[in-house]
Amino acid sequence: MSEIFVRNIMKRWRSKIHLLFKSKQQFICHCRRVFYQIVIWLKYIIAFKWQVGFRSVEEKKSLEILLKERPLDKTKLKQFCLRFTVPAMYRNFLWKVLLDVIPVYSESQGFIMAQRKAEFQDLQRALRVAKIIDDFTKPHLIFLAMWLLRKRRAKVDMAAQLESPLYRFTLQYSILSISNF
Repeated sequence: MSEIFVRNIMKRWRSKIHLLFKSKQQFICHCRRVFYQIVIWLKYIIAFKWQVGFRSVEEKKSLEILLKERPLDKTKLKQFCLRFTVPAMYRNFLWKVLLDVIPVYSESQGFIMAQRKAEFQDLQRALRVAKIIDDFTKPHLIFLAMWLLRKRRAKVDMAAQLESPLYRFTLQYSILSISNF
């Protein structure tokens, strides 16, 4: 602890210090104890804020700087995600960029999403016309059938393919991995 700190306190409270403490050494020990308690308290507050999710302003600013780059640099964004916790307001967007759901070029993001929606509607319409799905088909089976059709792995007898043990296991595993995520 700084001796200057102790001297300043002694100058301000010289007349009253001798009433509380028997010696200067006792006063210095007391000041050190108080100082260390304050340090421990501050460390606790910082650790608590870190755990709850209140991060420093510098991390948020550095992420905003990374997101302003054109095109987005995926390697820098990956490194940021590995080192720091991503704020909730940017989390969905970063996942989409890092998993190639949306492109790194912001100008083409709207176009790509419109294309994906159109592809989704086309696949859904094709499965309805082929009478593979109907209004009562569970969503996970619809998505699996769409994926099979898109990857050109769909067979003529789609119902039997969806009920096969391999696809059931794959479907159960994917549902469990998503729910644990």
